[in-house]
Amino acid sequence: MPRKREASQGRNEDSGPRLDPGLGRFLEGLGVGGLLARPEGAICWISPSLQQWWDLDPEAWLGRSLEDLGARADLDCWLGPLLEVGPGLGAGPVYGGVAGRWFRAVRSPSGPGAMDGELLGVVDLTLEKRRLGKLERAARRDDLTGLPNRRCFMERLEAVISASRRHGFPVSLAFLDLDDFKQVNDRLGHVSGDAVLRAVGELLAENVRREDLPARLGGEEMVVLFTHMAPGDALRNAERLRRRIEREGLPGPGGPGSPVTVSIGVAGGAPARKDPSGQGPAQQLMEAADRALYAAKGAGKNRVQLARLPAEEREAAD
Repeated sequence: MPRKREASQGRNEDSGPRLDPGLGRFLEGLGVGGLLARPEGAICWISPSLQQWWDLDPEAWLGRSLEDLGARADLDCWLGPLLEVGPGLGAGPVYGGVAGRWFRAVRSPSGPGAMDGELLGVVDLTLEKRRLGKLERAARRDDLTGLPNRRCFMERLEAVISASRRHGFPVSLAFLDLDDFKQVNDRLGHVSGDAVLRAVGELLAENVRREDLPARLGGEEMVVLFTHMAPGDALRNAERLRRRIEREGLPGPGGPGSPVTVSIGVAGGAPARKDPSGQGPAQQLMEAADRALYAAKGAGKNRVQLARLPAEEREAAD
């Protein structure tokens, strides 16, 4: 039993070249598996990751040759040529699949010190792609609400406006701001305030079309990008969202019987390529929606206001 435990940790064979434990941990930390072989080709170390990825039981494989590994049916067609390279010569990378996952493998020549022998380094590309996907999603999502964040929204807005100018479809924006939200935080605390923001984010995500983009810009400010939607239709949709949020009955600034409400500013139309101040169409839409939002706040809150961008502006800029 102790022998099995030692093997599962990526042990060395009792004699011959060995991998410095620190380098082994470093490779594992990078998500790189591998094995070490003597100059004559006998395998003397297998990393825990590679044991799992390729089902390499150290009890069966330590002491066997690299050629034996390369002859395995699921490795022969892509890894074999890499393992047939003469001792002391690096080779690769090569790419191939094992058990439905894709890998990149490189053979490094023997050297002194931490890597006394030949190292076959292996990266699980399937796992790497999954990790990168998670990082990319995290970089484009708001941690609190799970909605797309400002960066994601701005990228999508620029792309949608560019497409709308080429193909002539309308684009509208709705800026949302929770009314007197500071009082919600002051009265109930930030934990409850965060719960309200999450709930509003969920309501937005559940009540817009698949092609629309709800996002959180920061604080209590959220936005919906309406694609292929004229300003009048966006106004009606924003009013529907306002009523839906009020009807949810989330705890508001005034205590029981005073639910959270939102003010919404809507803008749409055909922004010029650049206005007299040099602003591009995305910034024009955002500023118009922001002006409409402040008009809604000034008119008593818990309402929707519309700002239009006339098509003549684009024609004049052309």
